[in-house]
Amino acid sequence: MSQNFAQWNVGDVILDLYKVTKFLGEGGFGKVYKVRHTGWNIDLAVKIPKPEVVAKVGGVKNFEREAETWVNLGLHPHTVSCYYVRRIDSTPMVFAEYVAGGSLHDWIKNRKLYAGGAIASLQRILDIAIQFAWGLHYAHEQELIHQDVKPHNVMMTLEGVVKVTDFGLANAQKVVVLNLPVGKKGQDGVPGKQKTLIVNGGGAMTPAYCSPEQANRKSLTRRTDLWSWALSVLEIFQGELTWSHGTVAAEALEYYLETGTDDPQLPHMPVQLVHLLRRCFRENADERPHDMLEVANELQEIYQQTIGEDYPQQQPKAGKDYADSLNNRAASLLDLGKTSEALQLWEKALQAQPRHPESTYNRSLVLWRLGMINDDTLVRDIKSIEQYNHEDWYTKYLLSRVHIERGDCCAAIEILERIQEEEAQNQEVKAALENAEKHLPHSSRLLSTFELLEVDPNDANPVDITYTDNQYTLFTSPSLELRKVDTGRSLATFGGHMGSANTQFVSKDQQFALTLSHSPSALELWDLSTRSCLRSFWRHLSRINSMYLSADNKFALSGSNDATVKLWDIATGSCLHTLEGHKSPVVAVCLSADNQFVLSGSDDETLKLWKVQTGRCLHTFEGHTSCISSMYLSEDNQFILSGSYDGIIKLWEVTTGRCLRTFDCGKCKQVAVYVLLRDIHIE
Repeated sequence: MSQNFAQWNVGDVILDLYKVTKFLGEGGFGKVYKVRHTGWNIDLAVKIPKPEVVAKVGGVKNFEREAETWVNLGLHPHTVSCYYVRRIDSTPMVFAEYVAGGSLHDWIKNRKLYAGGAIASLQRILDIAIQFAWGLHYAHEQELIHQDVKPHNVMMTLEGVVKVTDFGLANAQKVVVLNLPVGKKGQDGVPGKQKTLIVNGGGAMTPAYCSPEQANRKSLTRRTDLWSWALSVLEIFQGELTWSHGTVAAEALEYYLETGTDDPQLPHMPVQLVHLLRRCFRENADERPHDMLEVANELQEIYQQTIGEDYPQQQPKAGKDYADSLNNRAASLLDLGKTSEALQLWEKALQAQPRHPESTYNRSLVLWRLGMINDDTLVRDIKSIEQYNHEDWYTKYLLSRVHIERGDCCAAIEILERIQEEEAQNQEVKAALENAEKHLPHSSRLLSTFELLEVDPNDANPVDITYTDNQYTLFTSPSLELRKVDTGRSLATFGGHMGSANTQFVSKDQQFALTLSHSPSALELWDLSTRSCLRSFWRHLSRINSMYLSADNKFALSGSNDATVKLWDIATGSCLHTLEGHKSPVVAVCLSADNQFVLSGSDDETLKLWKVQTGRCLHTFEGHTSCISSMYLSEDNQFILSGSYDGIIKLWEVTTGRCLRTFDCGKCKQVAVYVLLRDIHIE
């Protein structure tokens, strides 16, 4: 099978989302890349398996299922978080937390582990061994046996925090949990029970770190990881690997004790630790320490006796309380389209840490994009964390990103320039400032607040607005009104409505406005230059819901509660056709760009395409399960895009009437479609 798989280069952008920043290496499993997630602005490690690795576990689906073992491990400060598995070019790729310090193997090889001399390195080694044990203990408590414990699978942060990695990659097998009796009896005279994990042998392993039971392909317990952990600790003290097979661990330890090492930087192994490793290397797994927590506790005593002070850290709680990890996991779910689950995780993160900056920012931004909160709430949410972290540049930076997102680049630049005065070398701030300045010419900002005096506060939609150009805006409230954008000053009021004008449609050349009045229900055509009403259209038997003005100003459309659509001649005011066929009110109407077709959407959950010349219905599109709120015809009349009140958008092929795509907008209860479709390619 070809080894030329997933050849990425630094600078490549994958799926318009992941920018490749570094090739981290290649081993028996496959390739590992560092990528920058451009949506989250964080680094990730992407593990790409070799084709034969995927084949060995039974194909892509089995690989994904096994990798999910790591994803479902949960969150812990001493394990690397795996965010998700996704296919790219048919290859299942594992996206995990990127840990910047390299592996424990790297620290041994480049001697970083032994910096500062024997005493400093002994303190560092014992600290690492304890964190290493905590990470494995957490995995065991989640009913997962690693089976490939070694320094290569222990990542180090730049600050020296240990994170065990690569759980379940081509290695996960079904774990059987047995509640076995232990010797001591409880108060009721019944022997106590201890949960024991057992997994069938045969998973992937590295021979130099394998336990006897792994080598013999016997059933495994968590004590197989304990054996491999102890071999890793022995390698740390030796400064190198001097054996080829893990089954000789006991002999390797005694050889080390006899010969020692010539490197003065390497510390001597404390006697108490020697005794602990000897117990870990017992052939009979039942004679080894019971679990990794017992080992970690014993190591803390060794630390106190050897270093002369108490071990400074406490055993961490389960990862569910860590807001950083919860935020990262939540953000990852968005890539997989699991918005609801992501929002739930952000809620948990904010329960654990109420003003966690990243969780607050991400949650609020997603809610805003979904239309569940408005701009004011979005900005207020971010400002609420800024006031509690007012000395922290990062929360101000998050606020600037919110302003960029909502199109107010002026506000963003003002914030970023203040930050840059103190954070001149900060690349994130520099990049954000460049981005804001780049988009400034297209930025929107609040110029004026227009107060309308005659608006009925009980009207659910009292004001409708259409911008005619960058200087003027047109309102319909009780009357049609033209105002200056920069000052908000009223320039003209269009009087003479038959009733309150609630909606308007401005022609593409901005010469005419079509307004809708409801008392009585009628359309009125206005000349914007003379501010006069040119014509009224009012032959519907019931309330008019929708209207449309053709691009050449020759025709008008209206849809009504009487379940009809009327096509009007603008020049004469006559009704050219009354289109009948819908069973419920017509809510949306539009004309094709060439005036050949009428499209209507109804509360009867159907779309109808009509021929203008004959008024005949050419096709009825069925498939929505709610009222059609909006739709649009492509310029070539080949495709229709429709939106309904249940948050569903559908893409239709006109010639066949076939629904090509369905898009679910989640909690959005009404979808407005204002998209002109061109050059659509359906695979």
